[in-house]
Amino acid sequence: MLGSFLLGRELGWHPIGETPGTWSYSLDNESLAEFWWSPETREVMAEAGTTVWRVPFRGVFLLSGAVIGTDAEVPRLFFAGGFRKGLAEIPDGPRFTFFSRLDREFGPWAGIVDEQGNDVFRVQGRIGGGSIWSVVKVAPDRKYSIFIEPLLLLWGGLSVLRQKIPWLSVTTLAASDAAVQREIERLQECASS
Repeated sequence: MLGSFLLGRELGWHPIGETPGTWSYSLDNESLAEFWWSPETREVMAEAGTTVWRVPFRGVFLLSGAVIGTDAEVPRLFFAGGFRKGLAEIPDGPRFTFFSRLDREFGPWAGIVDEQGNDVFRVQGRIGGGSIWSVVKVAPDRKYSIFIEPLLLLWGGLSVLRQKIPWLSVTTLAASDAAVQREIERLQECASS
């Protein structure tokens, strides 16, 4: 996936293949990244182009996670929160807020905004063709080009984890903003030491 290539585009997020829990981002019917649950490592794996990513999560009442290239030591992004809200932070970079909403006109949707509240991308669920899928609308602003890939990898990882362990959707509802902030700070400290 190339961040600047995806600006202003609409991606499909849909299940693929016969294996339950295997999902893909696609653009114009071409797969950009595939995600699956790895029972061996107990984490979400993603393959985007020639790069394989690990998206590990831990926690029950408060999830924490990261986006890590399999050939890298340092995470590209940290996450703390739950499926309905959370914070993502680029190491030594900006923070982004994840949230879910229910709208009368659009139904359920999720989004990611930057620190100023500007949309980075929005996700709307769809039902049709015998399955459930989503449309991911990426903002056209060039300042997000280097952040789009890790944010999409994190959102995809969270989506696969929600499919694999559905009861986490309920337990993570209680995650407070203060606990999320402390966990982001802890993750940053662990990565810098």
